[in-house]
Amino acid sequence: MRVLVRLLFLIFIALFIYFAFFRKEEPVTVDRVKQEAEAVKRKAKEAVEAISQWQKEKDELIRQAEEEVKTATQKIDSLKDAVQYITSEQKEAIRKEIKELEERKTALEKEIETMKDAGAEAFQSIRQGFETALQSLRKVLDKPEKGTKP
Repeated sequence: MRVLVRLLFLIFIALFIYFAFFRKEEPVTVDRVKQEAEAVKRKAKEAVEAISQWQKEKDELIRQAEEEVKTATQKIDSLKDAVQYITSEQKEAIRKEIKELEERKTALEKEIETMKDAGAEAFQSIRQGFETALQSLRKVLDKPEKGTKP
């Protein structure tokens, strides 16, 4: 037992001497500082590029949606003008389509405003609802063209 205690004591002393006197910290050099600075610059550049890409994508989606709203407004106006030249049976169907178009257009306009105010974190979650509203408006825009022309 004494031998074991002496052995452990010697190991402890040896480790103390090693860590206290022989183990050296790596000195800070100019090259090391430059490497770390380059790494920070690279990460910052990647972050800026990611934000730029996100902003471009957001702007493109908003532009597409605003074009769809403009198209919907024109379609609604032309349908309102066409109502006066068609039979009364078709008027009710076209009025329903106009109402549906106006509702979808309003929903998309709300989504556009939400998208404009969205940050990077919220963008992905808002984007899905935004695209759903855009597709919904497109479906309604295509529907009146099929059989309700005067």
